[in-house]
Amino acid sequence: LKIMNKDSEGYVPLSVISSWKKIKSLGATNQMLVKALRTSTKLIVSDDGKKVRRRQPFTEKHKEELQSRMIIAENLPEDSSRNSLEKVFSVVGSVKNIKICHPQEPSSARASKSDTLVSNKVIGSSCS
Repeated sequence: LKIMNKDSEGYVPLSVISSWKKIKSLGATNQMLVKALRTSTKLIVSDDGKKVRRRQPFTEKHKEELQSRMIIAENLPEDSSRNSLEKVFSVVGSVKNIKICHPQEPSSARASKSDTLVSNKVIGSSCS
């Protein structure tokens, strides 16, 4: 969202998308990625093939709606699994996604004090 807001038209550099782990794991070249993105009905690739944006802009209303369906749980037991967490949270609604985040090592250049204080954090999305 921050990157989209930096560009007046909401474009995100292709280099950002190609740096994502899931995209890297596909082993696709930038040319292959551009070709695939151009087939999307929800995205627009710039004429030069260096940027991509949503066809329908991401609005503040979309952000609020997304956040209204998201929960963040902290200080979970170390042995928590996706299955056990899905079972716990599914009593209040269907669970679309569970992401378990682990703090960075304190020696990491990007780690902050708050990162080292949280043992486990789960971010879940619920779909009503």
